[in-house]
Amino acid sequence: MDSWHAALLPPQWPDLLLPHWFHEDLPALDLNAALVAAPPGTPAPTPITAHILLKSPRCCLAGAPFVHEICRYAGCTVAWHVAEGAWAETPPDTPRPVATLTGPPRAILQAERIALNVLARASAIATCTRSVLDALVGYPGRIAATRKTTPGFRLVEKYAVLVGGGDTHRFDASSSGLLMLKDTHLAVLRGCFQLDLPAAVVRARQLASITSKIEVECGSLEEAVQAARAGADLVMLDNTPPALALPWVRHLRALFPALLIELSGGITPANIHAFLPAQPDIISMGALIHAPPPIDFALRIINNPAP
Repeated sequence: MDSWHAALLPPQWPDLLLPHWFHEDLPALDLNAALVAAPPGTPAPTPITAHILLKSPRCCLAGAPFVHEICRYAGCTVAWHVAEGAWAETPPDTPRPVATLTGPPRAILQAERIALNVLARASAIATCTRSVLDALVGYPGRIAATRKTTPGFRLVEKYAVLVGGGDTHRFDASSSGLLMLKDTHLAVLRGCFQLDLPAAVVRARQLASITSKIEVECGSLEEAVQAARAGADLVMLDNTPPALALPWVRHLRALFPALLIELSGGITPANIHAFLPAQPDIISMGALIHAPPPIDFALRIINNPAP
């Protein structure tokens, strides 16, 4: 595992996530672990070795720092044969080893499903992200994720987007250096406080730190112009059809050269090319996280020494 990817993660993550993951998979007495443990009064079993095998044809590997800590927590070690963020390919019907686990049988079996689940999910997201980027050679903007993440698993999913080469966008609702006024915020401000869109932007600017940017979700060109004139740093053109995206982006660029423009809503790997002529600064896609094709990994014990 390389230190650069591990350094991306906050130091407290193992204390927060590992107990939850192990409690979910091992909430009570572990009869399976007892099955492979030495009976009282007998020597401990010899450490064994196992391979994590890639069964899918191809993937961008992601999740090594998490698997490393999962193994450490369970009491075994992992050595990687594929670098984090690298493409791995498997010949047909010949699963490829991407990592080797070594340790007591109990430890490897307790780490197995948690490690494979995390690796499969992270690699699926990284693979989807990298595949989209590889298909958009020449596009100068950013391909970003959204906050449509799995509750409790956002750190892994956003990390995987980054490993795949994408932009993580916001990590949370408001403390990530970007205060976003979504349509729901605008509706509440309008209905409860009689603030129109420009007044809402001014209110957001008063609340935000001097280091923060303001983004406004806009459903029309008129709203985007109002937001930009009120001082928004970014506008998100939400659910804008490709036929409108090009003229709207061109109009906004002519009026506000410094404005960042994001297209979002209903954009998938299958239809993203239809939005490229507009050349927005950012294309955000919830599908990077909530709908990537699955990646299949398995564990195989490669030796089982006699006691």
